[in-house]
Amino acid sequence: MGSAMSNEVPSNLSAMKQKIDQLLAEAKRCIRAGRIHAAKAKETRFRMAILLLTQAKEYVDASFSLLEEGNSRPSLTTTRWILEAALNLVWVTADSKHVDDRLKSWGAETFRLEAAKWESLIELYPDQTDQLNRQAKAARQQQKRLMEQQGCPKFGPLGSRLNSNSIREKLEAEAVPNLYSFYRKCCEASHPSAALWLQLKKAPGGAVVTQSLPDETQIACFILCASITWLVGGAYCLTELGDNKILQTWWKNEIAPLLATPD
Repeated sequence: MGSAMSNEVPSNLSAMKQKIDQLLAEAKRCIRAGRIHAAKAKETRFRMAILLLTQAKEYVDASFSLLEEGNSRPSLTTTRWILEAALNLVWVTADSKHVDDRLKSWGAETFRLEAAKWESLIELYPDQTDQLNRQAKAARQQQKRLMEQQGCPKFGPLGSRLNSNSIREKLEAEAVPNLYSFYRKCCEASHPSAALWLQLKKAPGGAVVTQSLPDETQIACFILCASITWLVGGAYCLTELGDNKILQTWWKNEIAPLLATPD
């Protein structure tokens, strides 16, 4: 899967979305079928894979909807969820001996965030303080239970967890582009653009006006499609199903032409 991009904006977003939807649907079908015959010890892996692919569909729909409206930067912020999930799967599956322990660590992080969510709502709904505190406490207990299990590693910052020799070797072996650089691009889109600050001009009468920001539809399409492709690849790796070489061929034949990429 190449990372080169032209300046052309893809002209057929509907065809691109159709192929991505088909990829997600086929991956879910394959993993659900494999789950029937999987060992009970690997049940969590299959559930996690199906959960991620199911939730990803919502973000795919939202990202493409924003692209169709010409809102490329908001689309990148939505794609960030998909890409972060894919990158977490890269970390989880990078070491076959620690897959389940890293899944527990990821699960503990979701409960930490869940607790923070309930706690943050207390200021908005003070009349529900007791109930919200109970929900936050339950989430904290789930987090603690997972973190206290033997072998559960610390869920540190994404960049730090990806900065290991085993992960770099894995990505190089599978010819994966630098996905974290795409993630940083999505994070950048979540903040005011530097171009916005540079383009600020003072108009007569003291009004402030801005020039239009550069369109980023092409790069947003690329990152969205790449994120989903590697999320599916990560789900296959997690469940020990599928073939990433077939996935790379699919990208080359089905997606790259729509993105106007040379490879």
